[in-house]
Amino acid sequence: MGEIRAESKQEAVHLIKEDGYYITKIKKITTIKNIVAHSYGVKHKEIVILCRQLAIMVTAGIPLADSLGVLMNQTGSTVLKDILRVIYMQLQEGQTLSRALASYSSVFPSIMIYMIAAGERGGVLDIVLNHLSVYLEKDYQLSEKLKSAMLYPLLLLALSIIILVFILLFIMPLFVTLFDNANIQLPLITRLLLTGSYFVVNYGWTLILLFSLVSATGYYVYQNPFYREHVDQFLLKIPFLGEFFTKMAVARFSSTLATLLKGGVPIDKAVGIVTKIIDNLYLAKIFTRAKSDLQKGISLSKSLQDQSVFEPMFLQMLLVGETTGELDQILQKAAQYYENDLDRISERMGTLLEPLMIVILGIIIGSIVLSIAWPMFDSITYIK
Repeated sequence: MGEIRAESKQEAVHLIKEDGYYITKIKKITTIKNIVAHSYGVKHKEIVILCRQLAIMVTAGIPLADSLGVLMNQTGSTVLKDILRVIYMQLQEGQTLSRALASYSSVFPSIMIYMIAAGERGGVLDIVLNHLSVYLEKDYQLSEKLKSAMLYPLLLLALSIIILVFILLFIMPLFVTLFDNANIQLPLITRLLLTGSYFVVNYGWTLILLFSLVSATGYYVYQNPFYREHVDQFLLKIPFLGEFFTKMAVARFSSTLATLLKGGVPIDKAVGIVTKIIDNLYLAKIFTRAKSDLQKGISLSKSLQDQSVFEPMFLQMLLVGETTGELDQILQKAAQYYENDLDRISERMGTLLEPLMIVILGIIIGSIVLSIAWPMFDSITYIK
């Protein structure tokens, strides 16, 4: 008696027989662990490495199935190894790579599936895989830039909250009796902190529950497309942060569209794929309308020209690309420009946010010290 991971009953039978065992009974087991593992068990970086290695091997003339077999044995991820084993078997049975990847759409990005399909149709899979690997590497670097830009401010914010809660929970209650016996008028800042301390000490769990409820409600509301679109539009208007999000979306749009066009994907379908990887719903809807306009014969530059969120230079570059018939190359240059711009913005945000967060942290700690010291000095003056 034992367990084996497989995508289907037929595959499980094949794997068991391949290992030399006889089947008396076979039963499907579906657990939350398995669902989570297959949905989230493969990291973006692992997909990037897989695509790069596959591109190198196929370009070198190694058959696709053999290449996948080698990569299947080399990968350190158990989930990815199981997925590659299934794909390898499907290729052996005559299935195309794009169709095999499509059965794992939660693992492999849409651009990867569509580009490989286009490469298979055009007989240029090696070229497409090279373009795709370059794109995925750049897209991964872009995501890492966003994480790096947001990490330091979030850490300082978390530290500020922890310090504030610690003081309200353990420090301020020690001074309550002292201030009561001093018989003096407490400053407003001290009264506010004592009130906050009282609620944290006596209603801490209620506050946690209330915060969780508000967070859950906010998350639920944000999932509603109507509210999310307005929130995402507002995010684009925040100084510095909005500029960063906008340029990141344009860089990803340009890079992805250029890669798809190089892979032979029609422009209307390519724009439709791009909308699926844009996290900002407001921008995604703009690109969705652009796809509809393209299907009506309206150019991409004309469709986007009335949208104030895009810089005139970007729209001009689109127009030049459409006029010269080199839209993919122009988009690649635009993507490079915005990626370089993102580096400058990240450095500038880091330079501004670091001292700003330190000042905010200093103000919080200074206000707490002042709220304690002020009434103590008043009480000493009162005694004199």
